[in-house]
Amino acid sequence: MLSIFEQHSVDKVLDVINDEVEWFFGDWPEGEGIGTSDVGCCYHAVVDKLCLDSRGENVTEVERTMLMNGIHNAMSEVLEKNRLTN
Repeated sequence: MLSIFEQHSVDKVLDVINDEVEWFFGDWPEGEGIGTSDVGCCYHAVVDKLCLDSRGENVTEVERTMLMNGIHNAMSEVLEKNRLTN
């Protein structure tokens, strides 16, 4: 089993994260809450696109933390962009 970062470059991982965050939260209505299940769905979409040999059950805790940090950072950027354009 290869780790996500053995299968993909960091740039590829960040591209997938940014694409999924934009898809999930790009037109999120201002003032509407984002729940943990919304973030969880985005996380699973990222993992599904990155895990070539499994459905993500072999993602390590370190990888999970790195992916979630990337998702949260991308969410901040997307939501701020939405706020500025509305």
